[in-house]
Amino acid sequence: MGVPQVVNAIQNPAELKKLLVPDPVFIGGIEVDVLTIEEKTLEYSITEYPVESGLDISDVRYKRPVMLRMEGWLTDTSLTPGAIGTSLLGGAGFSFTTWQDKKTALEELFDSNEIFEISTRLDVYPSMMGTFLKVSHNKDTSGGYPFVLEAKEVRIVQSEITSIDPSQVPKELQDKELDKHKKGSKKAQKTNNQGKKATEAATEKDVDPLRSLAQGLGFNV
Repeated sequence: MGVPQVVNAIQNPAELKKLLVPDPVFIGGIEVDVLTIEEKTLEYSITEYPVESGLDISDVRYKRPVMLRMEGWLTDTSLTPGAIGTSLLGGAGFSFTTWQDKKTALEELFDSNEIFEISTRLDVYPSMMGTFLKVSHNKDTSGGYPFVLEAKEVRIVQSEITSIDPSQVPKELQDKELDKHKKGSKKAQKTNNQGKKATEAATEKDVDPLRSLAQGLGFNV
């Protein structure tokens, strides 16, 4: 690096921060101190239709949600001199977040229904939700929080109900809807009447054999 670049870095805190500290990794605003594995999965599905002979026919290829798998550590590196200097260069002041605080925040984020952003040194994933979180804590990891996190890209669709003033509906549409309602009522009434007649006829038919039997025994019925 030449002298002009050094001078520029000293005069520009943002450039100095880039030189001293690599880009941080965040999961929903929670800083990951060490990221050991980042696996990004891109998948496409292709529709298939069987035919009498030969290969299946395909006509559509559509993208599946992005899947992300991360392995890393949450530690107390925020308390190191380098991390404190980074906070000052970034204009955020001192940071005293411990790995216990980050652990609590990460688990709460995973348990929530919130969509969060994940930013790494390779990419930014703006709409993610956690699907899997695994931790393994033992005597060798007492000073940190190793984790495995899997997240999936999501897209939330919200429905909206709009009320329409009846006076704003064109008269021809109102008349058409009214006619449809009248026809439906007449059809229902006709079906009800037919059912009533069928019931009466069936009842009368069921009684006739009993009446004939009673009359044959000399009863006047």
